[in-house]
Amino acid sequence: MKFSTPLSRLVLVAGLLGRSLCIPLAGDHRLGDRPEHVDQQVGHVRTRYQPSRLVDVPLYVNDTAPEAIAEIENDRRKSTPELQTPSTGIGQSIEHESVTLAARGDTTLKPKTRRTNISSYLSFDETNQKLIKLVKHTKLMNTLPSTNDTAIITNTTHFIHPGFSPQRLPGITYAPYDLTGCRSPANITSDFAAIAKTGLYSSVRIYGVDCSQVLNTLRAASSVSPPLTLFLGIFNLSDLSSQITTLVKDVQTFVATSPPSQRITVGDVWNNMIDTISVGNELVNNGQATPAQVLAAVRTVREVLRREGYQGPVVTVDTFVAVLQHPQLCSSPDTDYCAVNIHPFFDPHTDADQAGNFVRRQVLNLRETITPKSQQANDTKGGGGAKQEKRVVVTEVGWPKQGNANNRAVPGRPEQQRAVEGVMKVWREGRERGFADDGDFEMYLFTAFDDEWKKADKGTFYAEQFWGLHNR
Repeated sequence: MKFSTPLSRLVLVAGLLGRSLCIPLAGDHRLGDRPEHVDQQVGHVRTRYQPSRLVDVPLYVNDTAPEAIAEIENDRRKSTPELQTPSTGIGQSIEHESVTLAARGDTTLKPKTRRTNISSYLSFDETNQKLIKLVKHTKLMNTLPSTNDTAIITNTTHFIHPGFSPQRLPGITYAPYDLTGCRSPANITSDFAAIAKTGLYSSVRIYGVDCSQVLNTLRAASSVSPPLTLFLGIFNLSDLSSQITTLVKDVQTFVATSPPSQRITVGDVWNNMIDTISVGNELVNNGQATPAQVLAAVRTVREVLRREGYQGPVVTVDTFVAVLQHPQLCSSPDTDYCAVNIHPFFDPHTDADQAGNFVRRQVLNLRETITPKSQQANDTKGGGGAKQEKRVVVTEVGWPKQGNANNRAVPGRPEQQRAVEGVMKVWREGRERGFADDGDFEMYLFTAFDDEWKKADKGTFYAEQFWGLHNR
């Protein structure tokens, strides 16, 4: 058969038509950022750590979930946190994408960031290691070698920040919601008592200002012994002034309603009870804001809070891949330190035993990316003086104990135990060095309790509700 038009031209036209009609060609996953409903129509899952790429993920159910015990060393002593019993089932999910809450000034709780798998280009297993940009390393002096053969030691660094003291214990994240909406003040106090009882944490991270959560968590954190500090959050950039006002008023209300015997001042709260205040959580990764918009919001929040008396760190939190793509999220002087979420579970080539090394390697990659080229050149030439770099705080890291597998990343209680132990091992090694190495990081484990209020979703391997480390 003869064609009046060359066959190659017909193929090109067909391909262009296919893209213009949003029809994926066979084997083509380069669809780019698209509205959520379009992703559902074409049957793809948006990747959490690579927003510009859509990937089909094979799923299978892990039916084994025996109880796991995460043994975490606390000042040379072993402590065993009480982990949560199995949930009654994935069926306890919220039907809609949002939860109606009796919140001050905002009656809708935005759903937590959708978690999906990471693409293989960020893996560090033997087959894919060549895809990672390698970093040149030198050994630390006067430091005991790691017991982990795969750990890498890099140039000594010194992190400079006003009021900085190395993290004595890790932090943990917490969401004050349940299936009824906002968790009651009494239940929040009970939750903090359970967190404090483990003796494993120094700080608790929350994400927003709805549900009077700043006021309620300040009361709960101050009621335990020793008191826990708080990592507060402005959840999004919409109605920024209202969120700041709510945060400030909650601090003032806490002081005004505290027993006279405590003699707490607003300055005491700002400078002793609050560790950090973040602006946004994964907004750039999710396409909800540009880096410039986020950094402008950070400047605004800092200016207002400084006038109110808060002198601590103000940061933005995003995924490590968003920061690799937009280094200014960490390198900008607008952020007081580098705050990133790193979840090994969302890399399909990483199993639970590799979780600690995965986090360390991504911190190394971040460090190389956010360090100014001029400083890298000076270090290569052996320039005198200590390197002055920002702290790196991993603001979410954990492993689910229930859900579907993400290839080699399998949920389960034993897997959660091994993953947490691996990450804690790397963290402890960094603490012993004063977090002075390029791969060292402070961290907040994710998360204190299971989040039954979240929606079970195929794109998050039906695991989003089951990351809790402790019992209520």
